[in-house]
Amino acid sequence: MSVEDLRFKRLVKELSFLKSDLEYHRAEHVVRRALFYEDFEKYLKESDFEFSEEKTEQKMKNVYKPKEKSMIVEKNTDLSSQNKEMYRKIAKKTHPDLHQDVDKTNMFKKASRAIEEGDWYTLYELSEALGIVVEEYTSMHLEWLKMEIQKSRAIIKGIATTYEWIYSEPDANKQLVLTNYCSLTCNKK
Repeated sequence: MSVEDLRFKRLVKELSFLKSDLEYHRAEHVVRRALFYEDFEKYLKESDFEFSEEKTEQKMKNVYKPKEKSMIVEKNTDLSSQNKEMYRKIAKKTHPDLHQDVDKTNMFKKASRAIEEGDWYTLYELSEALGIVVEEYTSMHLEWLKMEIQKSRAIIKGIATTYEWIYSEPDANKQLVLTNYCSLTCNKK
């Protein structure tokens, strides 16, 4: 196996791990967010402050959409055409009109989301799982994988630094976290 093949294999495995880690962080964030806002609501009732949507929009960022310097797959005709080809092959093996298998239906849905989002990796992963031969990768694929890794890391880091996440940490000073959050997102009554 060449060095380039090993690099590609490493990037695919790294992105696979990060996608799993991101899935965990998203699910855990939902739980932590619910707890945080439940307690924040109680905090507001006991204070002289009220929540401000306007201040929140100005001061808080969406951690699920990090700033990207990346290439967009839709604009890249080589990746876009490969995505369409992988999607067609996946659809032949998983489309609900052709197969009644629940797992295949779920794969079809996942592939449909991936083609809409220009997610080459998910289409690649599904193709591999279904035994579909994927055409050779190029340096463009390596760059796209690196950018997806960087983006996934940024989202995970963003989630882990939210007030909601920090608030649920075992040694968090909950009162301080609520106070700091309120200073950014609240107005005096």
